[in-house]
Amino acid sequence: MKQYRSEAYIEEGAVLHLFTLEEAGCEDAHSHDFLELVYILAGEAEECVGGAAYAVGRGDLLLIREGESHSFAGRPTFSYVNLCFDPTHLVREGASPSAGASLLGRVAFDDILERNGGCLVRFSEAERTEIERLLSVMQGEYCARRCGWQAILRHYLDILFLNISRALEERGTPPPSSDRMWGALAAYIDGHLTADLSLVTLSRRLFYNPSYFSRVFSHRFGVSLTEYVASRRADLAARLCEEGSARTVAAVAEGAGFSSKAALYRAFLRHRGEPFGIFYERCKKTNS
Repeated sequence: MKQYRSEAYIEEGAVLHLFTLEEAGCEDAHSHDFLELVYILAGEAEECVGGAAYAVGRGDLLLIREGESHSFAGRPTFSYVNLCFDPTHLVREGASPSAGASLLGRVAFDDILERNGGCLVRFSEAERTEIERLLSVMQGEYCARRCGWQAILRHYLDILFLNISRALEERGTPPPSSDRMWGALAAYIDGHLTADLSLVTLSRRLFYNPSYFSRVFSHRFGVSLTEYVASRRADLAARLCEEGSARTVAAVAEGAGFSSKAALYRAFLRHRGEPFGIFYERCKKTNS
């Protein structure tokens, strides 16, 4: 399966890659490492996204995640506008996220797709007029590249995303609340304690710049991301010991996501108030 890379399409420092295809034919299954919005301008097509098939026509919008398989078979006169972007580019260093970046954070994006019942959003006739006007202006700015075009595109992206948000809300699918988003992130951390949970990785997941994400996370959870993750890993290490599923200290460290036994010892003492060695031996006796 063909994979499209952002560096081949999105210029360095650019907000997005935008293009319009008219009389589009077919595209075999492919994926990409960026998010994609596909708005149907005219005609009809059969779109397959992530194994689900959609019959689409004018006024339909597809939200496609990075890494997700996607293909389409267009009928005569089928045309669409395609927006490819990495939302981390929407947030300038040190700034709070734009409305669009907040809406399209990974957790929010997944949440919208889940509650919307898939990746397809359909706009009414009145909504189409506004969406198509926005896309036309964005296409003009993208092609002309006059002074300030990047800032203008960022602004219009926000307006476009807010129109998506409004349409979903009016159909009974409101944008995810802040509590829901951060709760989902906490659940993600708990479910991926052996994975890379660095500041850079998780900030990208919400499409915030790292410095902003670090500040907001600390305010939200009362501790730094590093301390929060270490605490959750220490709790997992305790469960592994109590269950007797890890036979050695090294196995516990690895199973709980620690980089070494020393890291496990430090985190366990700091967050659970007991030397890991004592806890480990006690569990061994209990499980024997």
